[in-house]
Parts: sequence; C-alpha cells; structure tokens
Amino acid sequence: GELMLNDRYVMWSGRNKATSCILILPGRCQTGIELAKQWCNIFLDNTMIILITPKNKEWYPMPYSSLDQENAVLGLETAREVIESTLDRIKLEFKIPKNKTAVVGFSAGGVMANYVGINSNKEYAGFVSHSGAILEPKFVPKCKFSSVPFILTHSENDEDFSWDERYVPMKNSLID
Repeated sequence: GELMLNDRYVMWSGRNKATSCILILPGRCQTGIELAKQWCNIFLDNTMIILITPKNKEWYPMPYSSLDQENAVLGLETAREVIESTLDRIKLEFKIPKNKTAVVGFSAGGVMANYVGINSNKEYAGFVSHSGAILEPKFVPKCKFSSVPFILTHSENDEDFSWDERYVPMKNSLID
C-alpha cells in the first residue's frame, strides 16, 4: 500500500515479511511504478520492493547541461536526506538492515541512487543506476565501503546528455 512520508514523498511496498529490500527511485516526471514492476518480475525470495516518488515528480531542479546544473546540485542534499530517512524507516519498520537494502534509480532517480551511494556513511547492499549520472564527478569523495557494488547502465545514444559528457566521467570517478 501507499504510505505518506511527508508533503513531498510517498512510499509503496510490495511484499511483507522480507529479509532484504530494493528501494526504487523513479526518474523525473515518473511515478516509478513501471520500474518497480520490472524489479518485482525478478524472482527474489523475501525481498520487499519499496518505491518513493517525489510529490512533484522531481528530485531536484532540472539541469540544462553539464555546464548549467548549479540549481540541480543544490537540490541533491535535501533529496538525499529524505531518501536516507526512508532507508532508516525501512530498517525500523520492516527490520531490514541497510546492508540488505539496495537502492535502484532510473534517470534522475539514478542520479539520486549514485548520490546516496557516494555520500552515505552507511553500508548498503548496492546501488543500481539506470541511465543516471553523477552531476559533479570531480567531487566524488574517497570510497568508504569498497565491497558495496555500483551497477551503472547507460545508453550511448542518450538524447539529453552525450556519452562522453556524462557516462565516462561518472564511471571514471567511481573507479578512481
């Protein structure tokens, strides 16, 4: 069912009595239900799927290019705090530890999955970014948890951002 987090975010969960969790973060202007359904179609015993959607379907203000994203970057931390508080709530309410929770996002939700992963002080099961980015790859902090996997999927023919503009710097920042 749907559960209100605050005036901007809602949470949906698909399974009970789970021992692990996938937190789904949709892209801009999406509810993420389709992405959640894809993950639900994967046979994952005892895995709860939780989806949070920003009320205005926007995690942060839209960047116009990699050179014009100051407002987007300013909005990342507020969204990260809400996502991390949701992860805290998952741990408390469903008794699922963070190291058994993966964060998955698409597009802007992928940006948020990456941002949570590189900035969290907690160890999670992993992070998956479908067509997401790291908005400031030059400022990625040193890795805190080297055993936590990051899975990045991206298309070379992205109509919004070029492969060399977004994907390559992001991948390189995570490798360094």
